[in-house]
Amino acid sequence: MDADFIQILNFLHKAEGLKRELRHSWLSDGRQESVAEHSWRMSLMGILLVPYIKQKINIAHLLQMIICHDLVEIEVVIQHNEADIFYMV
Repeated sequence: MDADFIQILNFLHKAEGLKRELRHSWLSDGRQESVAEHSWRMSLMGILLVPYIKQKINIAHLLQMIICHDLVEIEVVIQHNEADIFYMV
């Protein structure tokens, strides 16, 4: 397999962690929202609300920003968990 393709697969596997990472906000049903759920809802809002914005907006660029803005949470979670383990020792 191509090395770039393997890196993409590894990244997608790592990004799956966003499904498990909870945000500090709550859904209408009373449970905490995951980072992945937040990204999905923001993407949906972007698609549905762009027609109502007076300025011309590049929807592809908007969706890239929405989807990518929480990717840092993957590394923050890893570092946070490693710090927890360090302090438990």
